[in-house]
Amino acid sequence: MILVPVSGLSLSASLSVIKPKYKSFVTASGDFTSNRLAQVPEKQFTIGAHYTLPVPASVGEIRLGADYYHQSEVYFTDTTQGPAFGPDASQKQAGYGLLNIKADWDHIGGSNIGASLYVQNALAEKYLTYGVILYPSLGFNSATVGDPRVFGFELRYSW
Repeated sequence: MILVPVSGLSLSASLSVIKPKYKSFVTASGDFTSNRLAQVPEKQFTIGAHYTLPVPASVGEIRLGADYYHQSEVYFTDTTQGPAFGPDASQKQAGYGLLNIKADWDHIGGSNIGASLYVQNALAEKYLTYGVILYPSLGFNSATVGDPRVFGFELRYSW
């Protein structure tokens, strides 16, 4: 959903709710029917606000924006859930949120040059993007760490 309450300002929001279930998930390794689907958050939402400053065209186009994304917990795999596979927290990623902020200046001084300043994960949220369950064989689980807070600058030239 996008709402434009005043000229230059746009507000956006989205929501996803899903409750997937296996009807039957039985393999030679066991019955996993009651397990949650891997990498599928039950809830996700995004909210955003973007504003284009009212400046003369000779200055260029300046936009300021922020977006916030949140998701509920996810398990890393379909078949390795429960006490036999190590501590519960090592089998999944708890719910988390990411805030991204950006300022764009396009057509600087009426030219073909544009620039952006941004901060991704502005709140420095610690999160995992994926995990591998190794507990039964090696005694630990492994995961990929998500990006930390990132500051950036972009310079562009349009042909």
